[in-house]
Amino acid sequence: MVPRRLEVFLLGCVAMLSVPLITAAAIHVGFRMAYFLYIGLTLSRRQEKEDSYDEWLRFKKRASLIINADGLTLFLVMVFSATSLQLPASFKWTFAIGTILSVVGVGVKLAAYRVVGAKGYYWYNFFCDGDEREYAARGVYKYMDNPMYTLGYLHAFGLALIFRSLWGLAFSLFDWAVIWAFYYYFESQHTRFHREQVTSFSSRHFEVDSLSQEN
Repeated sequence: MVPRRLEVFLLGCVAMLSVPLITAAAIHVGFRMAYFLYIGLTLSRRQEKEDSYDEWLRFKKRASLIINADGLTLFLVMVFSATSLQLPASFKWTFAIGTILSVVGVGVKLAAYRVVGAKGYYWYNFFCDGDEREYAARGVYKYMDNPMYTLGYLHAFGLALIFRSLWGLAFSLFDWAVIWAFYYYFESQHTRFHREQVTSFSSRHFEVDSLSQEN
């Protein structure tokens, strides 16, 4: 015999697995893996190729589609699984905390975007050399190395709390893990190399300018 409480819990889980939720969840996983595999492998292959602005424009268009669809499907997962997260706190408290997390997350992400711009957001320096000037942390990057993948992800957890969505919280954690794996395998080494190259370039030019002034 299955205990009554366990039976009620299992029935609740089955009820949460509605067709729209399963569909949104499956599509979201697909786009998140496209983010990791298509974007990641494309960036990885770019490191040994010549500069190509046209190729970056094509990549930017596809990457934008993947990123936007990834965010939209996560939102739909939260909508379709709203109130599935049972918490002792009242709705007004989870709504307030979720709103604060969302505002902080979006604010940090926008602040980071203001620094890197569309080119930085879509990995322009993997495809073309940028301005050869000394790397210097600016704006929100003065305080953290990777604001978009740290505090800039809080809005996902905030929305999950607002909707009180267990599935939304689970997928937010999944997405966060995938994005850090993406950063580790594809972004970090190139970013570090690019910063070293730009700083080295600037240092060499400073030495040449100094010698010219002495002569």
